[in-house]
Amino acid sequence: MAGLDDRPALPDPIGEDPGSWTAGERETRGVRPLPADTAEQDAALLASPRVAGVLGDDLLGAFRAVRASDAAWAADRTADEIVAAHLWRY
Repeated sequence: MAGLDDRPALPDPIGEDPGSWTAGERETRGVRPLPADTAEQDAALLASPRVAGVLGDDLLGAFRAVRASDAAWAADRTADEIVAAHLWRY
């Protein structure tokens, strides 16, 4: 809903692989990687006042607690073990 309310301008389409660009080219074009680890993801979540406002303190806290628990569970497992544990769950 925020996108509808704010009506941000769409960026120009990218017709090539930004992974092949230099860091400077990505910076110039405004291409940033998504947060790659749990700590970066949590920091990005907390940096969004809109998300915190929509979820509220209780739900945001519960969401973060579940994510932290999931990350702790997965920390010592291989990708194959994680996929096998979740394959038919969801």
